[in-house]
Amino acid sequence: QVNALVRYFSYLDQQDFPFVDDVKPKFTKEEYTSAKNLLEQEFQCIKCHIKGNQMPGGSPANWAPNLAMAKKRLKPEWIVKWLLDPQKLLPGTKMPSYFDPASLTAEEQDQIHALRDYILAIE
Repeated sequence: QVNALVRYFSYLDQQDFPFVDDVKPKFTKEEYTSAKNLLEQEFQCIKCHIKGNQMPGGSPANWAPNLAMAKKRLKPEWIVKWLLDPQKLLPGTKMPSYFDPASLTAEEQDQIHALRDYILAIE
């Protein structure tokens, strides 16, 4: 019965069932380093997020999801929407908004895609 419901919702959302996306982003060494810097230094995502076996500081009650699990749990297009406006997808989330959807620049759009690709490449 669960699969029937999932198939139904997949149909309504015009999504494939089962959800199988084996996304393997391709980076040059420079792109990878730049995206890693965005995540770890500029936006400081690892202050809250677990990254593989790397734990953030502070109380575990305040930790955000493990970014290494994203490739198995999230669709690439959803990650983009989340990074663009987390409050729209989950009002009240602790995830800060770094981008203004109303005035998104080409550079910011590139940053979002770089972050998405880097997150999907985390082991």
